[in-house]
Amino acid sequence: MVWQRHHCTAATADLLALRSALNRTFLLHLVVSEDSPMAYIITSLCVDCKDTDCADVCPVECIYEHKGSGNYPNQLYINPDECIDCTNCEPACPWKAIFEQDEIPALFADSIALNASIVDDMSNFEVAKVKKGPKPTADAVAANFAKHSYKP
Repeated sequence: MVWQRHHCTAATADLLALRSALNRTFLLHLVVSEDSPMAYIITSLCVDCKDTDCADVCPVECIYEHKGSGNYPNQLYINPDECIDCTNCEPACPWKAIFEQDEIPALFADSIALNASIVDDMSNFEVAKVKKGPKPTADAVAANFAKHSYKP
């Protein structure tokens, strides 16, 4: 299946339904030019939080966690070569740690290169496993924002 970036939301819903119905992972061949910007970025607001709701709604399983060596913070990452810009992850993140690249706050600009860097080190990453757990409270999210000096 060839999937073009900037597709319609209905197609994403169909893909999610298919993945769920088959109850298995499948591979998509993505057509993304080298000059394409990254669609979504997971920022340091995710560090040590690692809620996997974003991975649960990703139709192409492009959200990864670090499993090996290397100097990567304890957070989730989006592989820019696999992301299809479906927009599902951003609203699913209870920590509000995911942004479109064009709308990322300057405070988190270094997260762009960090997410992009995983492409060259994929042997140290694995698709994030979906784990269900309690969601953060509004106070916990506000405290996480304050820890990073972020004011939305």
